[in-house]
Amino acid sequence: MRPSLLLLLGVTLAPPAFAQGRGKAPPPPPNPSTAKRTAAITGELKLVYNKDVGYATGAEDDLPIGPDYLTAGADGQVALYDAVRDEVIVAELGKGVVGRFAAGQIDGLGWAPGNKVVLMDGSVGQLNVYETDGTKVATHDVQENLPDGATLSLHNGVITVHRKDGSAKDVAVLVDGKPVPIAQQKDVTEAAIKLTPSGGVTINGEAVEIGDSVKASFQVIPGRPPWIEVEAVNSNDDGSIRVDRWAARVGVVPYPLPVATEGYRPSFDVATDSAGALYFLDPGPKAVRVVRVEVQ
Repeated sequence: MRPSLLLLLGVTLAPPAFAQGRGKAPPPPPNPSTAKRTAAITGELKLVYNKDVGYATGAEDDLPIGPDYLTAGADGQVALYDAVRDEVIVAELGKGVVGRFAAGQIDGLGWAPGNKVVLMDGSVGQLNVYETDGTKVATHDVQENLPDGATLSLHNGVITVHRKDGSAKDVAVLVDGKPVPIAQQKDVTEAAIKLTPSGGVTINGEAVEIGDSVKASFQVIPGRPPWIEVEAVNSNDDGSIRVDRWAARVGVVPYPLPVATEGYRPSFDVATDSAGALYFLDPGPKAVRVVRVEVQ
């Protein structure tokens, strides 16, 4: 389930020229009038299935399962949840896996100062802080009294309560490894993202124009400044459906994000670090790439 920062907005987006497959990316939306800089890959890491990370093919019509809950720390470090092995994997771009530990079922990942990993236990409303070798060093309560049947999730530093009626609400953000009520962190809430009359979006008051032809959805990727994940569902000439994705930021040409057509389909596959670099997962048939992109 996506965090409730996913804004289902009736905005339009010009469709790319061709359907996206792995290794192919749609061109950025036309006429990015405010764009002045570009983003480029500055690091990546390949994690091989059933060697570096677990991977399981789905039964019958079920989708395959692979690593998810991507979160980015300092100096090229990332953490992922291996749902097949119930482990947290810590890796470093250019080096590979540098740590792993048993985690059981979790509901999100984050980072704390000192390269510590934060695990969300959504069923009891707690954040558990670990060293990368699996040593637990702290526990923080997020919400003492969860509504009946509700759980919590953590993604991109945002803590969301999910009620059993299907509704969701962001209640806190992760600051230095601890939960802080979201009312005290207005700069990372959806209030910073607004529609423009011409069919674009503003980020903290600055416009990013993205065209005008099909409806899209937006998700905030908190940061200073934030990124916006743009996802659009389009039709090809033959009537088939494709999904196109970009990462947008004020003053930057929108960067195309992969849409998994091979391997598995992660749900929480985009993150940013404290320096503002963007990270994403790119699943393939034999391995998943972790890619870092920085504004040039």
